[in-house]
Amino acid sequence: MKLLMKFCALAVLLITPFPALTQTPEPAPPPLGMIVGKANIIDGDTIEISGRQIDLFGIDAPENEQLCEAAGRKWSCGQNATFGLSAIVERQWVYCRTMTPPAAERIAAICRLAGTDGPDINAAMIRQGWAVADRRSPAPYLAEEKAARAAGAGIWAGQGITQ
Repeated sequence: MKLLMKFCALAVLLITPFPALTQTPEPAPPPLGMIVGKANIIDGDTIEISGRQIDLFGIDAPENEQLCEAAGRKWSCGQNATFGLSAIVERQWVYCRTMTPPAAERIAAICRLAGTDGPDINAAMIRQGWAVADRRSPAPYLAEEKAARAAGAGIWAGQGITQ
């Protein structure tokens, strides 16, 4: 009889849902000036989160149709820049701190992975050679571009953008 009671008690525990296991808390709303979500990649320097198009602040990547040249051959560096951004983001949560006024027609932002202190996506695109630093960019972006050029990374693998 005791064994049957223990079995019944265990069965009740196993079939009773635990609130902590069955309910996921609502994510906290993003702070003012932040856009948070899963990003769709538009091109090498533009993403879309929740229907809002965001330009990655301080960088310029080749457009999808642009070509580069290396060793006498042209290649689709614009498409590769888009693929590069996609590989960096990899379906992770993206946190973008807007750098433009709320009423601006286009949103420019510094975007990070997995939190407000996560890796800087904009800097990663420059570091991997898929974007150049805007001359008004923060100093670390300019240093990332110098290192990417020296390493021959991405668009710096040859003569650069040709078209």
